[in-house]
Amino acid sequence: MAIKVRRGSGNVFADLGFDAESATHLQLRSELMVELRKLLTARGAT
Repeated sequence: MAIKVRRGSGNVFADLGFDAESATHLQLRSELMVELRKLLTARGAT
């Protein structure tokens, strides 16, 4: 059985079916949380 692979749009939330505005909002929140986590880890915060 062959697996169908499709190239993503670059926004996983849009690929999951969220409307464009929600997908953009969720992508931004996700990116901010990743950067915040990196900052907290670099500073040794918990």
